[in-house]
Amino acid sequence: MEHETRLQLLGYTTALGHQLELVTAQILARAIQVTESTARLITGSMGLASTFGVLQTLGARTECGSLDPARVGAWLPLARSANESRNRVIHSPWVEGEDGTESVLAKGSMKLEGRTEGDLRRDIELMKRAVRGGYDLLRQE
Repeated sequence: MEHETRLQLLGYTTALGHQLELVTAQILARAIQVTESTARLITGSMGLASTFGVLQTLGARTECGSLDPARVGAWLPLARSANESRNRVIHSPWVEGEDGTESVLAKGSMKLEGRTEGDLRRDIELMKRAVRGGYDLLRQE
């Protein structure tokens, strides 16, 4: 993958990651009935994975404020997958081989895992779906 293309895609992934954090905080705010700024502080302190856990627990107890618990529960697997994609793209060290191939260090090991432009674009598409799904959830309360 061209260096400029990779940088553009990494930047896009970063922006989508911020959008995922924002929509998650907005969902949390509605679920626990606090201000969005308070929910952002909570989400920022806990991180997305823990926030998803809180939303899962609230959904299971059908205590989601003005949100439909079933819809929150249905959105969470997509949001978790999107967060894993974000982490893989943003937090994994990228290595370029002599032949131009690109790899990242696989989670929990020192093995290299090949990554193509298509892989990166699929991660981005997953993140876009999660962000859109989160905003759809907020609109349909």
